[in-house]
Amino acid sequence: MKDLALHDTTRVQLEYFLRSPAHALLLVGPDGIGKTAIAEALILELLGLADGELHRYPHFLYLQPDGDSISIEAIRQLQKFLQLKTAGTRPLRRAILIEHAQGLTTEAQNAYLKLLEEPPADTLMILTADTPRALLPTILSRLQAITVRAPGEAQLESLLQSSHKDDAARRQAYFMSGGLPGLLTALLADDQAQNDT
Repeated sequence: MKDLALHDTTRVQLEYFLRSPAHALLLVGPDGIGKTAIAEALILELLGLADGELHRYPHFLYLQPDGDSISIEAIRQLQKFLQLKTAGTRPLRRAILIEHAQGLTTEAQNAYLKLLEEPPADTLMILTADTPRALLPTILSRLQAITVRAPGEAQLESLLQSSHKDDAARRQAYFMSGGLPGLLTALLADDQAQNDT
């Protein structure tokens, strides 16, 4: 978490969440602000996993839209996943990440609501969304929400410096990204990939 470029207010809210995690969290912010990176960092920390282990971890499920929506079939897959037993003694041993949750269809939201009403005690669910307006009020009432704010240039400095670009390239990437850390990371990585080919 310490390596992420975060607005100070966002960092304080995330640190509070880590100290006292709710079973379900909604991260809200525009595309490119780094919601997925934040969600994955939270999951790694709360499950006690090292970097690079998350997508190999057997008790992690990642859902994202198929096209523009997340169907009820995806939520049925999630229901089956939650029926599996987990091993270990940590309070949280399983995690679900639902990216672009605003894409959940009404039927999928109604099915997901049942999971939120009686969540498994060992499970952390994190949803990301550009806006909460597409989610049912009954779902929103059962989620802790954190608005991910854009960090300033000073907070992005370590990210910019780690790119090993010249100052002009870093400044161009910063302005093209609008200061959104996820987009900035992608621009610097894309530029690096082009230079490597």
